[in-house]
Amino acid sequence: MTMQPGPAAIDVLLDRELVQLAIGQYEVIFAFDKDVTLSIESQFSYTSAAETVDWRPGQPRAAAKAVGLLGTTVVTAERKDEDDLRLTFSNGDRLIVTKSTDRFESYQVTAKDLTVVA
Repeated sequence: MTMQPGPAAIDVLLDRELVQLAIGQYEVIFAFDKDVTLSIESQFSYTSAAETVDWRPGQPRAAAKAVGLLGTTVVTAERKDEDDLRLTFSNGDRLIVTKSTDRFESYQVTAKDLTVVA
């Protein structure tokens, strides 16, 4: 089932542990336990205690900073302004996925029998 993002659809990320981070030239995939994934094709900001890093397609080295999230779990997942996806992890780090302003999709959340496209 494909859904527009909303509070119930995004809740599938709650309490999920990040087990893998796949970095491509134009996409970053966060793979969580229970076969939940977050694929990002627009841009995101990753904030740790040490720094904030902005990733955009074509910048794989910036995405590599997010390896600090491996082994942590999502403690909050929310959408702000019907656009941005905001995640907070168990180590206090934050990930903000900015929705693209053009006609292309920004991110996908997939889980069993569910695909959320924004």
